[in-house]
Amino acid sequence: MRISSPSVIPPEAELLSIAEVGRVLNCGRDTVYRLVSGGHLPSVLLLSVRRIRRSDLDTFIASMPIAARDV
Repeated sequence: MRISSPSVIPPEAELLSIAEVGRVLNCGRDTVYRLVSGGHLPSVLLLSVRRIRRSDLDTFIASMPIAARDV
């Protein structure tokens, strides 16, 4: 049985899943993987699971042009 991840990401979560990052950025998992593979968004690999540090996501969002953030 698969347990679905909660729609609300706890603020204390240090490592986010690809799906959680997608929800924050309002994009799909393929886009998140492209950002990671393109070197735009750092990630860590825990065994076979890719995670994004919350601090890296915050830095990525802060570096986006203002127009892109307001869309």
